[in-house]
Amino acid sequence: MKLTYNFIHMDSSAALIEFASERLNRMDKFELKPLEVRFSFSMRKHQKMCDILIAGSRNRFQASSSGEDIYAVVEDALEKLEHQLQRRK
Repeated sequence: MKLTYNFIHMDSSAALIEFASERLNRMDKFELKPLEVRFSFSMRKHQKMCDILIAGSRNRFQASSSGEDIYAVVEDALEKLEHQLQRRK
């Protein structure tokens, strides 16, 4: 699995990368074998945004969220992905 982290108009943060990776590990229960996972963190005005793309051999899941706290934004986007995966299962 290839993990990619993009930071646009933000400084990269090892703590944020660690947080996102730990939360992504919760998706193991869906037995998804993704080829690529992309996290894009960006900032517009005072809104922090997170876009997540999970691409597998046959499936593609995408979720995005925005808000004031980047950690809450990542958590919200991952919850949206989890909901998509539950519908697929």
